[in-house]
Amino acid sequence: MEGDNHVEVVVGADGAIDLYASDAVRTPIPPKDVTGTITIEPKGKGEKQTLTLAPNEAKGSLSAKGPAPDKADYTWDLKVRGAPMKMTLTVPAGGTASLVDAPAEHPAGDHAHGSPHGGVVQSLAGGHVEVKLEKSGDITVWMLDAAEKPRSAKGVKASLRPVVAGSKEVELAYDEKADVLRGKIDPVKQDHVDGVLSITPAGGTATSIRFAFHLEGHAGAGHDGHGHDGHTGHEGH
Repeated sequence: MEGDNHVEVVVGADGAIDLYASDAVRTPIPPKDVTGTITIEPKGKGEKQTLTLAPNEAKGSLSAKGPAPDKADYTWDLKVRGAPMKMTLTVPAGGTASLVDAPAEHPAGDHAHGSPHGGVVQSLAGGHVEVKLEKSGDITVWMLDAAEKPRSAKGVKASLRPVVAGSKEVELAYDEKADVLRGKIDPVKQDHVDGVLSITPAGGTATSIRFAFHLEGHAGAGHDGHGHDGHTGHEGH
């Protein structure tokens, strides 16, 4: 997700590439409203190449045909109804299906069964980030390492926007004493609410991650960590 738009990426084992754009509430955006390219940069042998994405009305996607995937970075550079959208996903050999089917770094659901501070944990470059949203509207963000142990949040810039009509993005401030980021939104009335965290680690690159918060007493789980620069393999694609 970036801004108010999502993109779902499917890379087949044969190199076929399909991108599905949707809005903030995941309503499909017609391919005619999206233009752009996708750049494939192999991690090992092979040359970097940029392909133009063409509308595929039958699939409702933007499509291209690349080489059979063998661990490469796929960077899409789009204009979605005039809004720029650029993200990168590392695709393993076998395509995006391998992200869903192969054992992940973290066993499926481990973040849902507990996290260091009772929040929702997702992967972030170099480690993890944990976000806790309370009914009061209080937001706390912890930076975690690869083993989910605390690491400093100093120098991290972040904001959170609830995916609720009329909600505004809230800048998070660094709390030096607790070494966390904090912010506050209006009290949350729903038991289930999504939020989009825009975060730039100290010395790192800005990214947006969508979290699903369950506020009826269960911390809940976020979307699959692989999809923090987009979404892969969802909704029957």
